[in-house]
Amino acid sequence: AELQRKRVTLKLPKLIESLRKDVAEYQDEHGPLLIQGKLCLDVIEEKENDYLERKREEKERKKRQKMRTQSEASKTGTPHKNAKGAPRPGSIRRGAKENSQHNRF
Repeated sequence: AELQRKRVTLKLPKLIESLRKDVAEYQDEHGPLLIQGKLCLDVIEEKENDYLERKREEKERKKRQKMRTQSEASKTGTPHKNAKGAPRPGSIRRGAKENSQHNRF
């Protein structure tokens, strides 16, 4: 899924630009190209705007979720965990490791 997302992110803008160019050339030679009664270039722009809006909303949703997770962690006193589930460096008290070494002797 991550690889697919990366491909779309990299290739989509290039594909859209190429499609716009090809449609413009076609329209110069043959007249307006319509899709369900709408100009093809307008449809392309609508779809691109829809995609960008969904992407922006997803980014905002992830940002809110991260803030909520951090807020909950600070309320409960549990260290915030990174994506792999391990506590972030510095989120564990430094004295805990030193104290455990002293208890061994």
